[in-house]
Amino acid sequence: MLARKISRAKWEPKEYLAADEIRADVISGCLRTTGDTLSWWRCTDDEEDVAEVALALAAGPKFERFDTIYVVRLPEAVFANAGLASESTDGETAVKDLRPRHMDLVSLDVERLAMVARILGPLIRSGDKVVRFTKAQLMTIVTTAIHEERLDENDLTQELQEKLAWHGDAPPS
Repeated sequence: MLARKISRAKWEPKEYLAADEIRADVISGCLRTTGDTLSWWRCTDDEEDVAEVALALAAGPKFERFDTIYVVRLPEAVFANAGLASESTDGETAVKDLRPRHMDLVSLDVERLAMVARILGPLIRSGDKVVRFTKAQLMTIVTTAIHEERLDENDLTQELQEKLAWHGDAPPS
């Protein structure tokens, strides 16, 4: 399976679009590329393993605040079967044991990115392959990783460090 953080609201249909059409905000926000690549994390279909994706994201250099996030997951073969190329790359996360679980869809252009959106649209709208992580769940996931010494709190963004200090850094028992 592959998983990626999404903004669920951007996938909701609008009255001016047909039911199967995808909003432009999906492409410009939710599926933002860098260097014509789109970042994904490998996981199993088990929600506990999807929580590892949430941890990788929360321990990333661009994660600045604990808020509810949504993660979509789908079989990796879906993209390969659609003719999309992928490449394993080390993920940008402070959790070292999760870095090898990262991959990028590569050599994307507008048509290929639209294909990704058309693949994801029905999955996200149905909700079957979307996992919601609340602010409290994310904080617990992160503090547990710190206490298990998988993550050094100093490697988190300053904003996250401040939030953990303010809320106490011990995971709930």
